[in-house]
Amino acid sequence: MILGGGQYGAEPENPDENEGVPLMLFGGADEWWQEHFPDEPMEGAIDRHQADVAACLRTVAYGGIADRKLFDSAMKAIDDPTKRDAFIEEWNDRNRSSLNNIMGRAHEIAANLEAKAA
Repeated sequence: MILGGGQYGAEPENPDENEGVPLMLFGGADEWWQEHFPDEPMEGAIDRHQADVAACLRTVAYGGIADRKLFDSAMKAIDDPTKRDAFIEEWNDRNRSSLNNIMGRAHEIAANLEAKAA
């Protein structure tokens, strides 16, 4: 919802325990939000939960479940912040299309939220 206003879906790692987020290209975002977050108005949710949203957006990475596990393992193993940033940038460049930069946009939004909170 934050990255693409319903243009992107998400599959859970464990579909038996968690529900995915469907594509909402032709509408339905408001209804989906109400069904899943009845006590949380969509309007202003990002501002109310800046730190959590920023942390979540920092985890955005391209790939399927196996790719994600590899990405997470690499992130755990890299303890140097400069090398970690270089790895993230390289992962993004290798896996994104030339027309779309979803991971970069997610990290940019996270940086803006973090700067706003500081």
